[in-house]
Amino acid sequence: MSYTVLRNGCVYYLPSSAIKEDDLVQATTGEYLPASSYPEFSQLFPNRNFSQGSADASNGDAWFFTLILVAGIGYLIWKAFEPTPQRRRRSARRAPNDEYLPEWKKQIVRERDEEICAYCEAHDPNGHVDHRVSRKNGGTNHLNNLVWACSPCNLSKGAMNGREFRRLISSQVRM
Repeated sequence: MSYTVLRNGCVYYLPSSAIKEDDLVQATTGEYLPASSYPEFSQLFPNRNFSQGSADASNGDAWFFTLILVAGIGYLIWKAFEPTPQRRRRSARRAPNDEYLPEWKKQIVRERDEEICAYCEAHDPNGHVDHRVSRKNGGTNHLNNLVWACSPCNLSKGAMNGREFRRLISSQVRM
């Protein structure tokens, strides 16, 4: 049979033959009592008198380890509810994109969007390839960031992002 033993601040699961007299053994109540206070270990400690109760032998050690246990739990609870330090917020803007936009990508966007403006939905064969997230705001040259835009929309959009420009157009149409 294996016993839960507290020895030098560490918990071990030991057979009865490995238990020492100064070890603390977990009782059925959950508290740790000195091994010398258990009658079943009488053959291990022949010089010990087991007629006295276990309560008076365990008071000092049990209270000490209970105090350590409660202090540890209190510390963990305090750490769990401690407010986290404020982290610096990263800037929403990325470095500007100065990458060259190849002609073949422009042709793919023209064919994909069928020369229809992504903002006002007008057909304009003389339009431009536009970045949804502008290059100034770190927009990439990936095809999912490129759209076809008519000349008036693209020139009035400037460095705005696509969503901002759509909101601007929709608010002007409502007026």
